[in-house]
Amino acid sequence: MDEFLNIVTHMDYLDWGVPGLILFILHFVIKSQIIKWSGSGALIVSIISFFSPDVSWTIQWVTFFVFFILGLYLNRGDSV
Repeated sequence: MDEFLNIVTHMDYLDWGVPGLILFILHFVIKSQIIKWSGSGALIVSIISFFSPDVSWTIQWVTFFVFFILGLYLNRGDSV
């Protein structure tokens, strides 16, 4: 029961999940690889944070920036 309460009360995954979902949905309007991969990265970090609430902020930010840089790389040929 304590483990369940720890997961429920530890809401770091919402810090990444809500903006990630907004960015991922916004990608369908703007059609940008940067927005698509940034949103995907944020959603993945939110999933990691949900299942492993003790993951450090450094790992969360590194994961997000890897996806952001991937979006920059894939977006280099697109006209935004």
